[in-house]
Amino acid sequence: MNGEFIINDAPESYVAPEPEPEPEPEPEPEPEPEPEPE
Repeated sequence: MNGEFIINDAPESYVAPEPEPEPEPEPEPEPEPEPEPE
């Protein structure tokens, strides 16, 4: 075993690829309340 090369399962040693930023979904416009017929 080479002391310089150690496989560590610690998350600090694992460099995860940066995930692509997901585009924020556009907020759906709230439907205007229909006036109640009198």
